[in-house]
Amino acid sequence: MSNVITYIVKHKLIKQRPMTTYLTDCFRKNYQFTGIEIGTYKGHNAKQICEALNIKTLYCIDPWDRYEGYKQMVHCNDLSIAEKEARQRLKGCPVKFIKKKSEDAVDNVPFVDFVYIDGNHEYEFVKRDIELYKDKCKIIGGHDIDRAGVKQAVDESFDKYNRIRCDWWIAHGVWFYEKKRLIDF
Repeated sequence: MSNVITYIVKHKLIKQRPMTTYLTDCFRKNYQFTGIEIGTYKGHNAKQICEALNIKTLYCIDPWDRYEGYKQMVHCNDLSIAEKEARQRLKGCPVKFIKKKSEDAVDNVPFVDFVYIDGNHEYEFVKRDIELYKDKCKIIGGHDIDRAGVKQAVDESFDKYNRIRCDWWIAHGVWFYEKKRLIDF
């Protein structure tokens, strides 16, 4: 485990999230990734993923609508504006938009290389996303481990997997798990 943390620290200056860096080093250079991003919002992270990895298909799941239990993004009153920004930003990228809540989209996506959870950060939603998507991928991760609900859901969900936790940004911790070793250090 300490080798993994050291590995992540060495990549600190790269302008991408650690899970993306890890994926670039785990697979051969010409490998075509398939992935899922839950919580695309304005598409910034999805764009970074498409630029950093050789993406075959990235499924971008977001309802771009308020729903019961939705407490975030209070600074954006009209989520349709965020959706338009995402679609514009990701124009030309190999993405498939799925405008649904993550629990309603799970049957619309195949098994993929990775799932990145950055949707609703409340405990019950993160826990549900992990439970629904952990068997649909090789590596599962997400954003904001520094939020209590995210941390609790992650800590409760992964006792059987090799955990790699990254506190890359002080206020925006990234976490990820792999089901089996993909790389030897």
